[in-house]
Amino acid sequence: MKKSLSRLFALVLCVGLIFTMSACNSATTPQSSDASSPASGTSESSETPKVEYPTKPIQIFNSSSAGSPADVMSREIAMALEQITGQTVTVVNKTGGSGGVMFAAVLAEESDGYTIGTITASQIAALQAGLNEEFPIESFEFVANTQIGPYCIAVTADSPFQTLEDLIQYGIDNPGKLQLGGQGTGSALHLTALQLGRDAGFAFTWLPYEGGSDTVKNLLGGHCQAGMAAPTTVKQYVDAGQLRVLAITGDKPVDSMPDVPTFQSLGYDLMLTQYRGFFVKAGIDPAIKQAISDLIDQAAHTESFQEYMEENALPDGYMDWEEFSEYALADYENVGKLTEELLG
Repeated sequence: MKKSLSRLFALVLCVGLIFTMSACNSATTPQSSDASSPASGTSESSETPKVEYPTKPIQIFNSSSAGSPADVMSREIAMALEQITGQTVTVVNKTGGSGGVMFAAVLAEESDGYTIGTITASQIAALQAGLNEEFPIESFEFVANTQIGPYCIAVTADSPFQTLEDLIQYGIDNPGKLQLGGQGTGSALHLTALQLGRDAGFAFTWLPYEGGSDTVKNLLGGHCQAGMAAPTTVKQYVDAGQLRVLAITGDKPVDSMPDVPTFQSLGYDLMLTQYRGFFVKAGIDPAIKQAISDLIDQAAHTESFQEYMEENALPDGYMDWEEFSEYALADYENVGKLTEELLG
């Protein structure tokens, strides 16, 4: 009888221990689940998955002519990407149509991340000037930006226009005879010139070129009386005594030209800026878009790229795909309003 009671007591004790252990396990399971839930920010499902990219050569399409700031920037990024990835990265110039030729070329390729387009404020403005009918903004996705800076108006060193007011007065006295050159029709450069003409009350003839290097070439060749470009495009010619800058956009002078006044300081509120970045065809795998953005981040901060930026007095304007998308789309809307006002 005593043995039976002892066995019964042992059985009850074992069962109790089993239930106790089960209860403990059930109490700790939710804690483990919570730690990996999306709300905690540690779930892999809440992050963009990693992909193997690139596994083959990449091509970068650029809409401006060889030697232009956007072209040089693309080639510097391409060289840095080759060092980082071990893959060949080729820059191909697709000039013409204020960027339309390049847009068409990008859209003709697969949306797989191996064809990347160079985008600048000028191409964004060109879209608003009519290219968006063929190339809607939704056709593209922005992946990264590398540079941002002002525009300027330049003349030859022997020009009779010693100041911006000299140029404006000539335009007032000779309606339509002043010849201004710059990249594209309806570009940000063209809009800046139109703003100046409207605010200062003079008319001019706009001569569209393929890029900043073409603008300088035509200005030095006497084919236009003044050129709209980026300060970095004209700086070497200013240093060589061939060109003179009359004014720059923005609210403060640039470090490379501290003595050049801003349009704003002269009474003209011209604030459009130039930026240079990259886009891809819409529909790309989000993981590949993130990979491209990360790689351009690395490329833009390599020693070689930073040296090129410093040598050319280029301001760092790096933005990842999220920040650049927000920035470029906001600029697209702003330029759309200016285009409607200035180009009808």
